[in-house]
Amino acid sequence: MQIKFKVDEDIFVLKNEDLGYDYYFDSFLEVFVSDGDIEEVLFSTTMHSTIVIEFNELLIRLHQANEVQKLDPFGNANIISFERKGHNLIITNFSQLSSNNEWIHTFDLFDFTTAYINELKRYLNALVAVDSNVIKYKSFIYLQEGLDSLQAIN
Repeated sequence: MQIKFKVDEDIFVLKNEDLGYDYYFDSFLEVFVSDGDIEEVLFSTTMHSTIVIEFNELLIRLHQANEVQKLDPFGNANIISFERKGHNLIITNFSQLSSNNEWIHTFDLFDFTTAYINELKRYLNALVAVDSNVIKYKSFIYLQEGLDSLQAIN
């Protein structure tokens, strides 16, 4: 079973000086699993730079500690839990509506993180292609720092 990440390619960059914030990246993240020719969405989330930064930190904490990490994917009633067991990553999708685990998948933590790193690199390069000045703004810097940290520990 292989993991694949996709950050929405329709990159929207908004700068609103009146509100006092710089670039806000608005897109979504989809995580797929594939087994041969069959590919299915493992989970998806509405996303902006804040959740990508949170996901970076979640993966960094997983590499550093054996504590369960949780991600609220926003836009649905599920909580995704990530647990490290040795070299494995166990991902659980818990439905808050039914109070049950909808599914549990196990992946190699290194492979999972590598797939995410590759997609995050692609996404950051796409942002720079939209506007090269984006590298000066906090959200981009935080994303780049998260990428650098993930690459250092993976």
